[in-house]
Amino acid sequence: MHEVAVREEPALRLAVLPHRGPYAGIGGAMLRHIIAAARATGMRRLSLETGSWPYFAPARALYAAHGFVECGPFEGYGPDPNSVFMTLDLAARQAGVRGLAHTSCGPSP
Repeated sequence: MHEVAVREEPALRLAVLPHRGPYAGIGGAMLRHIIAAARATGMRRLSLETGSWPYFAPARALYAAHGFVECGPFEGYGPDPNSVFMTLDLAARQAGVRGLAHTSCGPSP
């Protein structure tokens, strides 16, 4: 992860096999580690881009289960029918606020 001035961070590429077999749950464990590391370094938001195709539905469900909500494109991206953009407000999540629907992946107020 790299630091940006507003203390936000795009998530790195994360790819795992479907939820089965001896490695079941590793994607969630990796994502929890990324979220904890981002919080520990003072990041305020994590944002990501994933695919819109049905093939990516398990990834979108994993991110949603960890508090990510859909938002618009963020820095470096434009609207793309093949992409879904998601964000996690780390400060709100840490404070116990759940179910926030963001329409923007921009800086937290």
